Parts: sequence; structure tokens; C-alpha cells
Amino acid sequence: MAENFLLEEDKEFRRHYKISLWWVEHREQLRKLGLAFGVAIGGLLTVFGLWTFTDSFLIGGEAERVDVARMAIVGRELNAYSLATAAKDLETSVITVLPSSTGKFDFATTLTNPNTDWWATFTYTFQVGDINTPVEHGYILPDEEKPLLALAAPFASAPSNAEGQISNLVWHRVDKRVTGPYEAFAKDRLAIEITNRLFSTDVQLDGKPLGRVSFTAENHTAFSYYDLTLTIILRRGTSIVGVNRTTLSSLEAGQNQEVAVNWFGPLPSASEVQVIPEVNIFDLSSYKPLAGETSEDVRTRVFER
Repeated sequence: MAENFLLEEDKEFRRHYKISLWWVEHREQLRKLGLAFGVAIGGLLTVFGLWTFTDSFLIGGEAERVDVARMAIVGRELNAYSLATAAKDLETSVITVLPSSTGKFDFATTLTNPNTDWWATFTYTFQVGDINTPVEHGYILPDEEKPLLALAAPFASAPSNAEGQISNLVWHRVDKRVTGPYEAFAKDRLAIEITNRLFSTDVQLDGKPLGRVSFTAENHTAFSYYDLTLTIILRRGTSIVGVNRTTLSSLEAGQNQEVAVNWFGPLPSASEVQVIPEVNIFDLSSYKPLAGETSEDVRTRVFER
């Protein structure tokens, strides 16, 4: 067993000896090979540096400077275009507060969208001090002026210094590849005429007088609509003296519908009745499908005529 151990030790010694001997015999060649490799790498780096310098300053430098300048100009033009075509802020008019019934008040303002390529969705409230009216959801079409209302909001006393608060505002750019010229697109879908407008105060209910607004809604479009909102504004001269709102569950294409809205609470003296139909022509859920038509068909019919 001792002999085997000595044999193993002798083998390990001979292996180390051979390695050491090879290193001593080839050390000079390895040194020269490493030096040559380093010189080659340095030469390649020098050639690459010279080529880069020559290309940058003598061959392609002018073209690159032109490209950089062009990119800077394009960047400025894109920034200027983005600023020029960005949506402008919505504008509101003075807020009118009107008594609705005991302890309740109506709020009204006019919202204007000065943009011809943008429409918006939002929520809004009217604020008086620390009190807000219930949150309402709204939208406004391009280049539209429309009333915003809050009806029968409870307040202990007549509100003063009311402020409008618009939040969750989301802008949507009109895709004219889909709609074509927006003016024609809107005209085809918003041709809802209000005729025979009348405000009467001689209506009796249980022996008590109440007001009534009556009118005819005429749908001159090729589209039938769900939940058509009709905003009613009573004016005396240029002043708003009453506001109300009603919704038609549907209005068929080519249909005329007689509408009557009772007016409870204080009866204003009005010289003009305005009825403003509202339909979001970008919302597919506003359109009634034809018999047998699917939602996909509605999209095709409404936006790709």
C-alpha cells in the first residue's frame, strides 16, 4: 500500500515537471505571440479611429450635419404642429341659478367647444361654497355650443357665486378618414328640427295651475336614435327664466313626435321657448339598429356610408 502511494506521488511530480519544462521552453514564443496580438489590436483600433475621423470630418461630415439640422427642423415643425392643432380649452358662460321648488334650485350655463377637430367627454358639477350639485356626465361635439344643467339641487337658501367644475375631461380627435368632412357628417346626423314650440301656463292639475311646454320633434335624418335628450330653455328677452330637460326613449328616422313637458314649481313669464336636441353622434349606442342588424352592422352603416 505504501508503494502504491509513492507511485501516485511520483506521477503527480512528473506531471508538474513536464508542465514547468514546457513553460520554460516556450515562454519566449508566448511572449512574442502576445506582443504581436497586442500590436495587431492596436493597429486595428488606430485604423478604425482614422477611418471614423476621415468619414466624419472629410467624407460624410457635411451630410451628417445636414441630417442633424433637418432632424432639428422637423422636430420643431412637429412640435409647432402639435401645439397648433392641440385642443383649445372649453369655454363657459355666466351661471344662472333659478328657483325650482321649495328648497331646490336649477343651475344653467352654456358650454362652448371652439375646436373643429376635437370632441370631448367629461363630468361636471356646480359648486356653491363647499357644496356641490350631483355629478353629471356630459359630452360636447366639435364647434358646438350647448347648455349644461343641474336640476332641482337642494340648498337651504338661494345659492350665490356659483362656479362650474369640469373634471375627467377626455379629448377625442375626429378621425376624418372615417367621417369624411365633419360638417357634412354632422349635418346628416343632427338634422332634428323642433317645431310648434309653446309654453302655456293655463294648465290645471288637481285644481292647481302648472306650466307646460309642448313641441314637435322631427327627425329628418336617415338614422333612428335611442334616448334623445331635449333641453328646454325659457327666455324673457336675453335672460334665462326657466330650464328643464326630458328624454325620448327613441326617435325613428323620418318620424315626427309630439312632446309635452309639465312645468312644476314657480311659473316664469317667458317670451321665447328654446328646445335643443342632443345626441352623441360618435357613440354607437345612440343609434338604433335596423331589424336583423348587429352592432357591427351599425358601425358600418353609421361610419362608413
